[in-house]
This record gives sequence, C-alpha cells and structure tokens, in this order.
Amino acid sequence: SKCHKRFSDASTRRRHEKNHEGMRPFKCPECGLDFVRKSHLMSHDREIHKKEKRYECTFPNCKKVFSRDALRVDHERRHRGERNYECSFQGCTSRFYSKSVRDEHMNTHTGAKPYPCPWCESCFASKKGVCQHKKRCKAYNERVNDESAEGIGIPVISLSGFTEGGA
Repeated sequence: SKCHKRFSDASTRRRHEKNHEGMRPFKCPECGLDFVRKSHLMSHDREIHKKEKRYECTFPNCKKVFSRDALRVDHERRHRGERNYECSFQGCTSRFYSKSVRDEHMNTHTGAKPYPCPWCESCFASKKGVCQHKKRCKAYNERVNDESAEGIGIPVISLSGFTEGGA
C-alpha cells in the first residue's frame, strides 16, 4: 500500500520515504532494535536504557515526569478530561486523549497489526502488545541470555561517537 502522507518540502518527504525503504542502519547495542535515523537511536537510548525523564507535568501536586514532551502533553489532557480524538469506525463512540492511542484502537476494528516483534515473526495491534509479548518471546529471551550480541550475528555499534540531534 502506497503512503499518502504529504510534506511541505522535498527534504522532509525524502526523510520520511526512508521509513518505507527497509534500511535501518542504526542498531542499538543494548537491545538490538534498529532505526532509520541516528537521532531515533539516540532518543531510544535516552528514553529506554538511560531512563531519562525531563518533562514535568505542570499540574499542581502532580509529580509525573516524562521522557518526551508529547507524553507530558497527552498526560495533561487526562488531567483536563480532554478526549479530542474520536474513533472514526462506524458505530464506535470511543474517544481518546491522544492520537496514538486512538490509532492503536482503530487496529482493533481493522485487524491491522503494524507493530512487529523485532526478534521473531509475530506482529501486534499495539506497542503495548509487543512489550507484553517480549516477556515470553523465545527469540528475545535467547538474545538477552546470550553474553554477547556478536554471538548471534547482531552488529554492535557504540553510542559514544553520536551527538544529540544528528540525522
């Protein structure tokens, strides 16, 4: 299926097209996930492995802190009771506080499973489904139990030479 996303300039369109080409040259040395762009690998490392959180909820008495500003914004919509994203499936009245949660909900109607397990052939309707699957994924657990990523043929790169904001 052809992507119908539109862009304001050619460089942004070209960067997006790389997502569809299947080339993911930036591999995480911690978990083996691979990425289209170096900046995505850096964000992944910061959020997942280093557990950096620097975006604080602005609501009084709420101490939640998030790894990405978009997550903070979605969280604050919950405080305000905003559910601006509605399901467009005929007959469904569900509404959501974030577009991504709504989009994953739509997969329950369509049967789409756009989230593949990076370690085996399984696919899921949501990112949460992949995370839950990881706990029992034999291929993932074999990878984690192996002392060295090179032992199973996964090339390992160092993050030390990467700088923030690189493409």
